[in-house]
Amino acid sequence: MRMKKKLILLTVFFNFLSLEAQVENYLDSLIATGRTLPLTTKKHNQNVVIIDRETIQNTPSQSVEEIISYFSGIDLRRRGVGGMQSDISIRGGNSEQVLLLINGVRVTNPQTAHNLWNIPFDADAIERIEIIKGPEAAQYGANAFAGVINVITRAREGKKVQLSAEAGSYGTYKVGTNISIASPKVKHLWNANYGASDGYRHNTDYTNKNMFYQGKFQSGIGEFNLQAGFGEKKFGANGFYASPTYTEQYEETQNSIVSLGLDTKKDNWGIRARTYWTRAQDMYLLDKKNPQIYRNMHIGNNLGAEVSVSFMNDLGLTSIGSEYKKEYLNSNNLGSHERDIISVFFEHQFSFFNEKLNIIPGASWFHFSNVGDFFYPQLGAAYKINAENKLFANAARVHRLPSYTEWYYQSKTEVGNPDLKPESANSFEVGYHFLQPTFSAKVSAFRRHAKNAIDWVKKDKNQPWKPINSTSVTVDGVEVNLKKNFNGFVRSFAVDYTYLDKSIVNSEFALSRYLLDNLRHQVVVKLENQWFNHLYSHLVYRYLDRVTMENYHLLDAKLNYKHKNWQIFTSFNNLTGTKYTETSLVQMPGFWVSGGVTYQFNFSN
Repeated sequence: MRMKKKLILLTVFFNFLSLEAQVENYLDSLIATGRTLPLTTKKHNQNVVIIDRETIQNTPSQSVEEIISYFSGIDLRRRGVGGMQSDISIRGGNSEQVLLLINGVRVTNPQTAHNLWNIPFDADAIERIEIIKGPEAAQYGANAFAGVINVITRAREGKKVQLSAEAGSYGTYKVGTNISIASPKVKHLWNANYGASDGYRHNTDYTNKNMFYQGKFQSGIGEFNLQAGFGEKKFGANGFYASPTYTEQYEETQNSIVSLGLDTKKDNWGIRARTYWTRAQDMYLLDKKNPQIYRNMHIGNNLGAEVSVSFMNDLGLTSIGSEYKKEYLNSNNLGSHERDIISVFFEHQFSFFNEKLNIIPGASWFHFSNVGDFFYPQLGAAYKINAENKLFANAARVHRLPSYTEWYYQSKTEVGNPDLKPESANSFEVGYHFLQPTFSAKVSAFRRHAKNAIDWVKKDKNQPWKPINSTSVTVDGVEVNLKKNFNGFVRSFAVDYTYLDKSIVNSEFALSRYLLDNLRHQVVVKLENQWFNHLYSHLVYRYLDRVTMENYHLLDAKLNYKHKNWQIFTSFNNLTGTKYTETSLVQMPGFWVSGGVTYQFNFSN
């Protein structure tokens, strides 16, 4: 009997060691990239969400922005569909307070963040999406106010050509191709697509085309990374901006990106260098039938270069870096502006108790030639209790400069404010993360206290909107994320919940455009099933309770048939036909169905 007990104990012990090793490997497989060397999830002290390739494929979305919106704490506010005009905010902020990266390259639009998500590729080109909820002040400083989103494209192994076509409600269709060619030292990705729609209501038709290239080249000194992309959107903007009564609004946007980088690592040293150019063009008509009534044309160019160095030493991992950026804007409404931006950042990761405790202090300094200097300190900590349990906390101070639209825009319905000051915030978060290969749970509480917060306001509906600095805005929140993976008919089940409480001091204006339209309660429930060997379904339920609007429920579903080189899908959006708006009183569509097919040709080397 004693021998049997010993054998049982030994079996349990070795099974525990095996489980711990599995968890360690699983944690190590999840990484978050930035300007420094990649960090595994177990070492990160921020609230990080990583959307992997499989999730991207299974999500019943119509655009990249919608994929992101299926995670709590992320607020998607659209004017129309198909990704024509989308704003993404994080934890009660606004779209100007979120920093977007494409393969680690900063993408900003000093004119306005309304066009930030005009990225030049579709979901087929994406490997994963990394979201940091909360400011990443030490590394990115300005614009990383409420969070950072890094979209990473996928140059794959082998030789593959993927063709896709889909069609849906209201004459909507899209065709595309995704080509990957790789050798041991070179990887290429080409992504191109074209989409169009008749529109789900008057003057919401659109066309959208994207072209994107990514190349990775291994050399004796490291890996060179080249990316180049161009995207163009043309769409009817019925009631999108000025007022719902302006039904003939129209807009055309163009966005371009080119960057060249080098990543090299030797022994304990890592170097990451980038040079980049981004361009954004925005043409707007108040009435497309009478273009002479009111027309805006904005063209912005950004040139930049950055370098960061990371090295391991006796005290831990040290990262330092610098960036120079030149911004140009030419506009018939906002005027002509240019400025230089210089930044320096420092971050160090201390590890104690066999890497159970990681403490990461850091800071960045930014100089804007038109407004002066800003300092962004940050402190983070993560304590790994064991292979499955981790505590994390972080604190940061960050600023956000007004956009040129907020400073200078002039129209009958909106008047800019050249006296606007930059807004600043102190941000804090504490949380607990439990992670196994088949189950994960995360709970966190956070606060963001902002001064000089910027919002468009007016005292009554007859006045034009005008941006002002509010005295103080505090956002308190709680977030809970649970996910369980299964083997069998049910593959996974997940529940996300975010609660936000926002208090505003000195808000004497009756109408607010952004500060008062955040989500109070947000619930996201996801269920994935496997019906047969190759047939899968993904169901997403969302409950959204916005402070200034009625709450509403959305139910989306996707059926996916995957077999060998084929993928056939049918998506059902807003299954219940809910009537709702996300922003600017723009009515969103009711029930929407679409379907498509993808075939991949694989070629031997």
